[in-house]
Amino acid sequence: MPETRKRHVPSSSGSTSPTHKSVSSSGPNKDEASRSFSHTLGLLIIFISLSCVTTLFLLPSPIEPIEYSLPLPPEFIGPLAENKLLAKADKLFLDRLRGPESITVHNGKLFTGTADGKILEINGDDIRVVATLGKPPCGKFDDEPTCGRPLGMRFDKDGSLVVVDAYLGLFRVNVETGKFVQLYSPETLVDGEQAAFLNDLDIDSDGTVYFTDSSTNWGRRYNRYAAMEAKKNGRLLAYNPNTKQTEVILKNMSFPNGVQLSPEKDFILIAELCTCKILQYSINTLLCENSVFVNSLFCDLNGIKCYLCYVP
Repeated sequence: MPETRKRHVPSSSGSTSPTHKSVSSSGPNKDEASRSFSHTLGLLIIFISLSCVTTLFLLPSPIEPIEYSLPLPPEFIGPLAENKLLAKADKLFLDRLRGPESITVHNGKLFTGTADGKILEINGDDIRVVATLGKPPCGKFDDEPTCGRPLGMRFDKDGSLVVVDAYLGLFRVNVETGKFVQLYSPETLVDGEQAAFLNDLDIDSDGTVYFTDSSTNWGRRYNRYAAMEAKKNGRLLAYNPNTKQTEVILKNMSFPNGVQLSPEKDFILIAELCTCKILQYSINTLLCENSVFVNSLFCDLNGIKCYLCYVP
């Protein structure tokens, strides 16, 4: 039989395939999904915000801050003009010292205390451990009270290194043998209170050691709390080597830090951190009836610094 061929007749559109109608997916379904997502996201943001606010107001704060304000800073001109001298300093002993604090010099050698509880002697390029006042382990946040944190240090007239440790107290150290004796324990009540944050010291010509207790509430680990709280619970203490007793010289200070006796040993300068002031306590003069003075960096009379009476 002859082969029969089927003839294909194209559609009127010219296409050889069946015609399909497409349905757009960008219609009402997409808008509804977008609105649902925005609604869910909004609820999530509200929930997180309410949770944060609730936590902020319901959880007790570890501090009880007081209100205080600082004076406007001085104009940075003259001796206060900006400079870049520290940018020219050499960096020594990188990665060999961990948090060195106070530094004192004796017989051409440097002595300092570090964050791992060590008292070090630096002689040229050599570093030697003189003593460790606390007990290991060291290096972690919770280790500090037992490891110790040696801060302020000075040599007395007999050549012994006197060190104040933030947690462990006041010590006299023989830098040759490494042996040490505790002069004052922070657990000792002075004027009815224990010390919590011993900081810096200086030594008078008669051997009296003046040292700061930055806070009777917060230890060194919580120094940020002490600074934010700004309460006047800091003190200046004095250890008498003859009576071996410690007494309060000044109190009601807000985070007293560094201590420095004048060259003539007739007054003491104390840096009060929270108020950004340098306090001057007169030892041998009758200025303001032997009270306390504020050396205000913002007060200057023709180059003469002003000392304002300060009642603690």
